[in-house]
Amino acid sequence: MATRSMIGMTLTNGEIKAIYCHWDGYISNNGMILYNCYNTVEQVEALMSLGDLSSLREKLGEKHDMTDPINKVANDNGWCTAFGRDRGDKDCEARILKDNRKLKSLAQSVWAEWIYLYDCHNKEWLAKPTSEGRYRKLYDILLEDGLIDPIDELLNTAKQD
Repeated sequence: MATRSMIGMTLTNGEIKAIYCHWDGYISNNGMILYNCYNTVEQVEALMSLGDLSSLREKLGEKHDMTDPINKVANDNGWCTAFGRDRGDKDCEARILKDNRKLKSLAQSVWAEWIYLYDCHNKEWLAKPTSEGRYRKLYDILLEDGLIDPIDELLNTAKQD
């Protein structure tokens, strides 16, 4: 069974750009991938340009045949699978939404269990279960769930400086 999610980013005018993701929307998969692989405005914009996703992976990837039942090419290469690019679906571009209420409403309408929102101003991921009211920093959720090690995070930050 799918764990659906919505993935969005704040825009400078207060609106939100968002896409739907069908598979693996839970924190230990999509949350980790977003945190580790899509952590700049440019990377998130590139992800949004794919439109709605069947599955989120570590790389945007290239056009591939989504009709392959095991999606071997995408899985082997760590590529996202996008409904428009890879299956030719129409009307699956990123949506522009007025505010968070509209994002939550859309998430509920597609049975998304998680909402991920990239805050472009603070350059960080926020997340929440669709049923909850307030976003939390994705980092804090990953830390609480034991999915990241704060010492490793400090070492990685020190290496980048």
